[in-house]
Amino acid sequence: MLDRAVKKSIIINAFAADVWKHLTDPESIKKFLFNAEVKTDWKQGSPIEYSGNWKGRDYIGKGEIISIEKETLLEHTYYSNLSGLPDSPDNYCRVIYTLEQQENQTVLSVTQTNVLSKDEYDQVSEYWGMVLDKIKCIVENEVVANQVVS
Repeated sequence: MLDRAVKKSIIINAFAADVWKHLTDPESIKKFLFNAEVKTDWKQGSPIEYSGNWKGRDYIGKGEIISIEKETLLEHTYYSNLSGLPDSPDNYCRVIYTLEQQENQTVLSVTQTNVLSKDEYDQVSEYWGMVLDKIKCIVENEVVANQVVS
């Protein structure tokens, strides 16, 4: 099997602090991760759990926060029962969000490791593309709304 990583990036017209707020807010996460519930305390070494329904199937995804640096980096392991694979360390991937502030914009990148087949690569790539588009829309709409109020 091939071990591949999917990496996607998007430019968001907002500061890293605004993007970070949405990456770590359970209500925002529901909006960009297809109504997923997240449970964690956002501390290195802590468990992280996602639950929800994906394409008609209930799932529980779990992992551990490996690294967290406010407004810069969030890295955690991830395993989903939807994979059909045993819950063993070999079947966990890493999900890595990085934020890079560039003037008034933030480059948000996400990398998912341990993608084992071409079909899975295509599915994961499409999934993260949709997620990043949703994050961009949510964050930019909030920034515009806050400017109108100010």
